[in-house]
Amino acid sequence: MKVDEALADAVHHLEASLRAEPRPPQQLRRRVRARRLFALTSALLTLATLTGAILVTRANHQPTQIAVERAGGIGSDLPVPAIGKAIATWLDDGTPVFVVNDRTLGPQVVVARGTHRPFGVGGLVAWCPSANDFEALIDGSKYDVAGRKLDGPAPVGLATYAYTSLGEPPNRIRVTALRPGAPLGTPGAARVGASCDGTTRFVLPVIEHLLPRAGEPVYTPIDAIHHGRGVVQITATWVFRNATAALCSRLDGARCVDPVPVVDFHSERASGAPTRMTGLWLAHVEDNGLADVVAVRVSARQ
Repeated sequence: MKVDEALADAVHHLEASLRAEPRPPQQLRRRVRARRLFALTSALLTLATLTGAILVTRANHQPTQIAVERAGGIGSDLPVPAIGKAIATWLDDGTPVFVVNDRTLGPQVVVARGTHRPFGVGGLVAWCPSANDFEALIDGSKYDVAGRKLDGPAPVGLATYAYTSLGEPPNRIRVTALRPGAPLGTPGAARVGASCDGTTRFVLPVIEHLLPRAGEPVYTPIDAIHHGRGVVQITATWVFRNATAALCSRLDGARCVDPVPVVDFHSERASGAPTRMTGLWLAHVEDNGLADVVAVRVSARQ
């Protein structure tokens, strides 16, 4: 029964009982009315409490698919670009980041992984100097210089890092702690110009770091689990099948022969046709699989 219907029913019964009973002496009538008023007030407070509890419970159980960043690379030293400029670089554990030296906010260290990750797979973001914002090339989400979401399907802002300055003015900084992405509704800085069109005007993390760095291997998924640490580059086929996702290096038809599970996978559909994408990936090595899977370059999709 709805709250307003329950309240109307309680009031109706109370009025009926008052009309039906014989009229006692005046002092007694006052006591009876006071007691009934107290009972009615208590009932209303109970109904309000129960209604509030139901609303809070429903709000707390709304499904969410928010990426959880791993706090790797703490203690990494990074260069600071000139004021108004941005550079793409990596933390010591391989996490891709941007360092932007904003004219108002100062240096900002922003994780270069987008937060919209359907099926557990995300993409890298790019810095657009003309608009002074980050833009996800895959899903179109936009974030301001501090990583706060401005537009698009992203569920939260980009994760950022706190830091300490190494000198004054800071030419280098040292990251000290990971800060989760700002929640939806956090006011962001206004865009200052037009969006970048195409890749020639973007600052892209994949341009400088697409190929392995000196001495860093490109792993298969199995090798990554056994020998990789932190964020690694993986050549593999990403397979979605039966509402699960995995990276593998060998296929038998549509079946993954050597699957390594994507542990933070969240499917937006309970079933569907198998999907495969082959290419170069970034992933964070966990004890039981791979997380934070990011498509760097996908050469085939089926």
